[in-house]
Amino acid sequence: MSQLDKNPIVACSKCGALMWTSESTGTDRKIGEPTFTLCCNHGQIRLPPINQHPALVVHAPGPYTIRIQGQTHHRIGSLIPRQGCLPEYLQLYIFDTGNELRNRLNAMGQTSVEGNLDESTLALLIEMIDENNCLAKIFRRARDHYESVGSEFAIRLVPDKGKGKEYDLPSTSEVAGLIVGDITSTIGERDIVVQFQSDTLQQIHDDHPLYISLQYPLLFSYGEYGFHPEIPLHLETCTSRTRQFITIRQY
Repeated sequence: MSQLDKNPIVACSKCGALMWTSESTGTDRKIGEPTFTLCCNHGQIRLPPINQHPALVVHAPGPYTIRIQGQTHHRIGSLIPRQGCLPEYLQLYIFDTGNELRNRLNAMGQTSVEGNLDESTLALLIEMIDENNCLAKIFRRARDHYESVGSEFAIRLVPDKGKGKEYDLPSTSEVAGLIVGDITSTIGERDIVVQFQSDTLQQIHDDHPLYISLQYPLLFSYGEYGFHPEIPLHLETCTSRTRQFITIRQY
């Protein structure tokens, strides 16, 4: 008898995840099916299915996993680089976009022909992000404003619009706004405000709904909402559990 016969794979009756039978924590008395906590904690965690990636990402060869060692942080800079400085990070969407390919290669330390990224592939990735990602679209709108008007402005990324919309793709107008003039009276406590020019980086909290899309734009190609502290647990009405929302670890 093979190991698979001894420990068959079954689908969780709550979320459909494929699990080893040995990972079961018990049996549902109503339907007689095994129950699991590793996937959905007995149906309490309900997250939307992953959106189908654009064809360019789906069909691209390469590894299927990303391994991160240590702890990741996301810090965001200003919209426009200081005079004499090359653009980097989100500035690449806004400043000197006529030379965007070269600027992106320079930002990644590509200074020689040998070992460089393929420019045609990079151009396709830029086109894909521009077409699909709502965050990239607000950055491009900022570019248009900068090139046509030239006045100082800021971008406000709001956290509240993502709440309760885990199953929908966001629109550009919902997640961000281009603000000209004084914004001190309109910003919320947890809003991300990207300044026009600054020498410092600001930390983005990992519970902001847009954190994960800002950190991994190729994995989350549409700029969709991620974790936030008010995604509800689906609890039975008679439960005495006090915590009502899922944790970032459960997410």
